[in-house]
Amino acid sequence: MRIFRDLELVEQLGSGMTRILRTNDTSIFNFMEHFMQVTFYFTKGFEEKQATKTSDKSQTKTKLNKEKIIELFKENKELKTSQIAEILNLSLPRTRAILNEMIAEKILVSKGSNRNKIYFIEQ
Repeated sequence: MRIFRDLELVEQLGSGMTRILRTNDTSIFNFMEHFMQVTFYFTKGFEEKQATKTSDKSQTKTKLNKEKIIELFKENKELKTSQIAEILNLSLPRTRAILNEMIAEKILVSKGSNRNKIYFIEQ
């Protein structure tokens, strides 16, 4: 809706409102003094899915990455997050998550600040 663009509440206009109006009538909109409420009604039933913490495939990947990280530490006594991420071709956030899991499992120990954290296996 152009009013959002004119008020600089959105960066660009998309096709969302047009698509909504193609499949619904205007009765789904409720305009009030300071806001607009939109109610979508289900035409078909839906099933609520149970959220799983991680999938089996994801757990297997994480386990393999942990094994690879342990192998890296056999070659080098101390490594930085960026080094591990680059070698394993992982993103920094994913690498940090795996390393934090390994610290919680008492496989690894870290020292230094978050910016210059170094990980190692305690012996």
